[in-house]
Amino acid sequence: MKKVINVLVILFVCSLVTFALNGCSLSGEAMNKTNLPGEFDFPQKNEENFPKGIIAGAIESTLTEAKTSNTNDNTLSFLYSLINQTGNEVSFSFTSELMFDYQLLNATSDIISHYSEDQNSLKEKRSVFMIQGESLQTEINFHGLEKGTYTLEVWLVDQDEDYKKSIFFTVN
Repeated sequence: MKKVINVLVILFVCSLVTFALNGCSLSGEAMNKTNLPGEFDFPQKNEENFPKGIIAGAIESTLTEAKTSNTNDNTLSFLYSLINQTGNEVSFSFTSELMFDYQLLNATSDIISHYSEDQNSLKEKRSVFMIQGESLQTEINFHGLEKGTYTLEVWLVDQDEDYKKSIFFTVN
């Protein structure tokens, strides 16, 4: 598990460097469709993972198990998404470079993995803005989990609201 976490940390740092070198663009097309933990796609409208139609005044969050193309490699993927369904631009304030956090718990509620505790993130205050219909999303992957029942909890690391979601799943 420690090796997987170290690989994720290295991949995350590399993605942050790539993001910074590309000008930190928050407009237009998403930079890549297979995100590492901590990365978001900007913007995506009318994603199929969201309820259809605008729920006036709401920021809608979802957490779903993503479809994987190869089920033989013991990889489980989950997609955490936020969509701005308000009539206004909204902003989120962060105190570090991390935009979200998650923890994976086993059947007895022991924490198996806590993303932010395994990260060396820079402390920098920043804001991210979303226009109406825009979405943020990230993919979370787990490899080689033992058989059992798990709970994944994911949330936005915003100073005002966390938009926390949980999903229960079983590894056979």
